[in-house]
Amino acid sequence: MKTWFFRECGDITVDGVSSLLNCIALEDLLLRHNGPGIPRNFILDASEKMPMLRKISLDMCDASDGDFDTPDYGNRYFLSSVTLARCLSEARRQPVHKKSLVLVWNSNNVIRTVVKERL
Repeated sequence: MKTWFFRECGDITVDGVSSLLNCIALEDLLLRHNGPGIPRNFILDASEKMPMLRKISLDMCDASDGDFDTPDYGNRYFLSSVTLARCLSEARRQPVHKKSLVLVWNSNNVIRTVVKERL
């Protein structure tokens, strides 16, 4: 299993998160606190261009437009789990998550759950 975790890498999302789409063998991608710049359609593009991608976790505070588009049931390819964390203000010097929206697809439908996170 190939997993990449990027946390607090400065401007990785501003400078070229789209270059990650060339890593077609990724199964699990977690991008946390990397700066606003991830395009709204990144999840859709990733699910299409990364055929082995099963899980993706992103922070809403890294979204360039403030939100992400999520795939519908038919356009998700092999993607089975999306986690979108809602960040609190970074005034505390260390970003933390208020809550996360978790989307999980099974063979019949999508399950949406809101999970309260650490403060």
